[in-house]
Amino acid sequence: MATMILDLNSRSQEYRHRLTNEWCEAHATRWRRRISKRKGHAILDTVTFEFESTADAVALREWLKVRGW
Repeated sequence: MATMILDLNSRSQEYRHRLTNEWCEAHATRWRRRISKRKGHAILDTVTFEFESTADAVALREWLKVRGW
């Protein structure tokens, strides 16, 4: 599992979300995405990517880490 906290109403953060989806489509065998909202000082979305393969989850977390996301 890999998690991102984003404001999906922000164009730049929506772009990050889209790129991550594209990564999953290109590299992961079986995966799904869940989006849930949480409230703090701003309305943010928790995007959770779940994988059938642990290796896919580790690879995505590393990909996100390299980009500072």
